[in-house]
Amino acid sequence: MPRIQPIDNIYLSIGQKIKSARMEKKIKIKDLADKLGITYQQLQKHEKGVNRLTICRLIEIAHALDVPIEYFIDNKLTIPMGDDYDLKIAACLTHIKNRDIKRHFYKLCLSLENVT
Repeated sequence: MPRIQPIDNIYLSIGQKIKSARMEKKIKIKDLADKLGITYQQLQKHEKGVNRLTICRLIEIAHALDVPIEYFIDNKLTIPMGDDYDLKIAACLTHIKNRDIKRHFYKLCLSLENVT
């Protein structure tokens, strides 16, 4: 079995938190997937950490589960970032119209500011 790399740990941790929040709120996987406009198989892969999540998808999930985006982030994990991520995040943000979601994203960015 291949060794899990740190980035994989991040997706696994986030996936576990998605499942935990969904189950805590007693939401069926199919119902949440329908609300997100994806298949339940895709959501299941997100919950298992198999499929990588974009920040946009994570924001949609946070909104659908009515939890702050910070809920999914463990400040003990580091997220490797390259210059191209700055542009991808900025492009993604231009599509978010909901001010509350933007506020949550801003708080997330602040919480990650000193993570190394």
